[in-house]
Amino acid sequence: MTKQQLREIVLQSIPDANQFNSLFLIVANNIAKAEGQQTALVGAIGPRHTRTGFMMGEHHLDPHEKARVQDIIHDLYREGKLYPGLGDGMNDDWPFYHTPLED
Repeated sequence: MTKQQLREIVLQSIPDANQFNSLFLIVANNIAKAEGQQTALVGAIGPRHTRTGFMMGEHHLDPHEKARVQDIIHDLYREGKLYPGLGDGMNDDWPFYHTPLED
């Protein structure tokens, strides 16, 4: 997967999480979905991600892919498309994040 393809998946995944650990899981699920994989846990009871249909934690990024996602996150931060913290006055730093508010 090219960096640009991975960046698109990260951008698609950002609104569905608010901290890195859950973002990594959602990115892994979205990669699996993009590759046409189906959930292996049909009928399983537990939290499913509403957009991907996969169980949370069903897919994981390997260390190399996780590092690439981290690089993309840092790029988005430098571009002003991602800010540390939730902006709620309580969780004001990484690993939480938020996107800029639209005017």
